[in-house]
Amino acid sequence: MIKSIFYCKFDVHKGPIVEHQVPPHSITPPSDNPSAPTFLPFDSYASYLIPRQTYTFRSISFCTPTHRILSHPICLRSSTYLRNEFLFTFAIVLPLTTPFHPYMAIIAKLSGLFSGLESSERFLSRDTSPRDTGPVYSVLEILREDLNNYCECMIPLPTSADDHGSKLSSQQETLNIKLFPLYPQPPPIRPHHVPLLTVSLSGYADRDNWDLTLLRIIPFIDGVNSVRRIADLADAEPKLVRKALEHLAYYGCIVLLDIFSFGGTSYGITPELAAFVKDVRARDEGRSFVSSQPGHELFRRPKCEMGGNVLDKIPGTGPIVEESVASAHLDGTRLVELYTTLRPGQSLRNWCIERFEEGMLEGIDIRRFIMFGIVRGGLYRVHRYALWTKGDDVEPEKDSHAIGPTKWPEMARFLDGTHCFDEICTELGISERELMARLKEWRNVHLIQK
Repeated sequence: MIKSIFYCKFDVHKGPIVEHQVPPHSITPPSDNPSAPTFLPFDSYASYLIPRQTYTFRSISFCTPTHRILSHPICLRSSTYLRNEFLFTFAIVLPLTTPFHPYMAIIAKLSGLFSGLESSERFLSRDTSPRDTGPVYSVLEILREDLNNYCECMIPLPTSADDHGSKLSSQQETLNIKLFPLYPQPPPIRPHHVPLLTVSLSGYADRDNWDLTLLRIIPFIDGVNSVRRIADLADAEPKLVRKALEHLAYYGCIVLLDIFSFGGTSYGITPELAAFVKDVRARDEGRSFVSSQPGHELFRRPKCEMGGNVLDKIPGTGPIVEESVASAHLDGTRLVELYTTLRPGQSLRNWCIERFEEGMLEGIDIRRFIMFGIVRGGLYRVHRYALWTKGDDVEPEKDSHAIGPTKWPEMARFLDGTHCFDEICTELGISERELMARLKEWRNVHLIQK
């Protein structure tokens, strides 16, 4: 939230001064009460607001003990000015805890717009309105109120007049500003990632304006298909598919999962599971979601303003209902016990066999069980990596266990310990069983789990 917005300039007689400030006396105290509190001591920071010419025409950010100030100083040169230049800036005061990057573009646009008006009409230098009155003050007042309340504004700017009272321009300028939040940069999309929609996009798809690749891939984003398979099913260019998914991930419309399998896949618990144990509401959500017939939505409100849930589209699960019969017999305690029995190194297949013999998997969808733990942060996937140490003690031609480099040379770039089995299998188009068979024909290949 904007605490204050003000306009200051360099006066040839007084130096840096605050011409207009919203709210009044938020930057400089009133003359009859010089000890009144303000957001910042202007005299102490005047050199940062009206800096040397080297720092003009660029955005500046600095902090006080309690606030952050953003400014964009402008220096215009002309023989019509005293000292042949006019130096001014608009500045915004924000709390230290407020993300300031979205406001940098706003203050730069505001200064740039008034710079153009000053160059063409002398809009600022001809303004003789008393302090905290007049057209500039009105613009700042509306700007602060609209951005704080609506995150956007459209303000018609009054036209300036010359010394004889006639308008300098018949065209009215308009200040259009919208405050866009900045989200964290999502992780890069890899071909082996499995995207899962957190919102229902089918009701918002505009076939006239939406990206064509995005429209083609939406039906195949179901939490099961990998990025590579989505590209194949949609008959789309893989690079364009990854680009479209990056946009969805940026706005929180998808989360990225790993390829689900029962084979050599293993999972471990994270410290975040403790919060799940203490949260009764989270356990109720998990109890309904992981049941064979889900009865609760997993996701609440995404970062983008879209509603809905498409988790009921996952193959092998029924539609969302109020409460399923299976979930009625599944309590949160059993769910926690099942999560705590997962451990790295034990394949999911063996874990399922053990829990099934104990009768603990009745009414539970294993895929949803793992998916809920991953999305909530209580589980992590244990990946396997292959590291090839190139030994030269035995010639490959004389060792039957070293025919891999000559038979499958394309695998060498994946055997540096940084590519997981999911990525290798996806890139080469082979199964995990076939990958293990190929690795047996390589010499000095070590398997790493982490």
